Amino acid sequence: MLYDGSWSRMSVCLICAEIGNAFSCDGRTIGDMWEDIRDNMFPVMTTGCLAKLKTAAAKQHLLNQWNEWKFR
Repeated sequence: MLYDGSWSRMSVCLICAEIGNAFSCDGRTIGDMWEDIRDNMFPVMTTGCLAKLKTAAAKQHLLNQWNEWKFR
């Protein structure tokens, strides 16, 4: 990505990439994806959100993050 005239590259694991793609409007996330998910999605998350994910690993990771957020 080009930001303030400098090129940079961000790397994410495949599980987080799947989650980010499922819950972004255009298939990309900018900034802190987990902060955005905690602030905007977790308060209203339903099982329908999990249905957007294809792999069991991504579903489990999202549930783990939700449990940490909900019961910390």
